[in-house]
Amino acid sequence: MLAQSHSTTISTLNSLARRYVKSEADAARLADRALQMVSEDPSLLDDSDIDKALFRLVHRIARQDFEIP
Repeated sequence: MLAQSHSTTISTLNSLARRYVKSEADAARLADRALQMVSEDPSLLDDSDIDKALFRLVHRIARQDFEIP
């Protein structure tokens, strides 16, 4: 069950990251950075809607690292 949840989270992060960058390499880097941040601070997912929390996190990283408005 945990492995399936982890896999789903990674898939969601990759899908969200692809919305912000053109290359698969950049999308993977953005998703990995988001996963690393969640690993370091699980409270980032304290929202009752995990997908919304992941979206906000990926959006924030994209704005910082890729200068996306």
